[in-house]
Amino acid sequence: MDGRKALVREFYEAFNRQDVEGMAALVHPQADFADLFDDGRVVGREALIVHWTRVLGLVRGELTLVSARAAKDGSLVVSFRHQITNPEGRLWDNGEETLRYEFIDGLISRMDRPVPP
Repeated sequence: MDGRKALVREFYEAFNRQDVEGMAALVHPQADFADLFDDGRVVGREALIVHWTRVLGLVRGELTLVSARAAKDGSLVVSFRHQITNPEGRLWDNGEETLRYEFIDGLISRMDRPVPP
């Protein structure tokens, strides 16, 4: 398995366990992520830890990697299924989404929603 795909899979598994520290260990210190909850961007590992801690206090999620393909620019375009509930288990959202990841030094450095072709 491509190391980048394995890294994203490990990141999703940490999310599913609500393991913020495990997620943070997989991202570059200067990581720049799209804020999928409130829009905007979250930049830096420490800011991501605060963000993920807040988000996981509001929702629970199950992310399942469906596919991953390398893009010409070296990024990885990932499709995944998600099921998001509130902490009591009431369904909030489910479906499939596609995200684009970039990597530096074997860590996730950026995450974006890809621009449609």
